[in-house]
Amino acid sequence: MNGCSSSKKNSTEEKNETNIELISARKKVPGITMQQLRLGNKIYIRDCSGCHALHKPSEFTAEKWPPILDTMFVKAKISDSATKALITDYLIAKSK
Repeated sequence: MNGCSSSKKNSTEEKNETNIELISARKKVPGITMQQLRLGNKIYIRDCSGCHALHKPSEFTAEKWPPILDTMFVKAKISDSATKALITDYLIAKSK
């Protein structure tokens, strides 16, 4: 029984952490979903880590990320607007 209650607590803790993460993200990117955050993170890793070490999203403010990304999207030849939006929203949502 201890194993069951322990895993249930972990599941509840994970949900609380997810809710806190989403509430925090929505303060910077209203309406963003956990699915968009996760996909933005995945694409950021996939598309940006091939050329350089990744910056932590919290390394820059929400105001600093867009001009950085405008330059990097050109260098990385990322032109798809949905991809750009997912990366941008993810980094702004997780910014300092």
